[in-house]
Amino acid sequence: MRRRLAVVFAAIILAACGGEDTSGDYRGPAEVAGCTIAPNTVCRGVNLSKAVLRNADLSGADLSGANLYLADLTGANLAGVVAPGADFSGVSLRGADVSGADFRGANLRAVELGGAVATGALFDGTSLYKANMADVDLTGSSMIDAVLYAVDARRSVFVDVDLTGADVNFADLAGANLTRAQVAGARFVGVDFTTTVLDGVDLSGANTNSARLPG
Repeated sequence: MRRRLAVVFAAIILAACGGEDTSGDYRGPAEVAGCTIAPNTVCRGVNLSKAVLRNADLSGADLSGANLYLADLTGANLAGVVAPGADFSGVSLRGADVSGADFRGANLRAVELGGAVATGALFDGTSLYKANMADVDLTGSSMIDAVLYAVDARRSVFVDVDLTGADVNFADLAGANLTRAQVAGARFVGVDFTTTVLDGVDLSGANTNSARLPG
């Protein structure tokens, strides 16, 4: 009887937390679709679409060309992951660690990156169309020719980020920090910069048509 009550109580707590596992431990299977869920695993081209991998440790994994459409990687460790050409569209990476990850040419459309750590990551040529990137630390990342159209990047840190040629049209950069960001050839049409930190940023070579500039 006591055990049954404990199970019921745990279920109530889980529901109160929005149904998410908040323990910080991965509780899924050791292998999903033939991919071993472990650091440095090699899962090129694997189909992990809609897989639930919350808090999984896939640091250093090779996910080149993999399909992770709508997967749940909330809180996962993807530091140093290699994923060029992979499909992360609609994926939840909330609170994840993707520092040093290689997403060059990947599809991250509508990805959920809120609160993630993405320092030193490579997003060159990556589509982040309408992604949620609020409160993300992108310090030192490369986003050359990336698509950041209409992203929510409120309060995010773009310090020393290379945005050369990037499409940042209609993005929400309220409270964001772009200190020393490189923006030559970038497009910021319709962006409101009035609360954005732009120390050391030269906007003269960027397209700021219809943008609201500070001062």
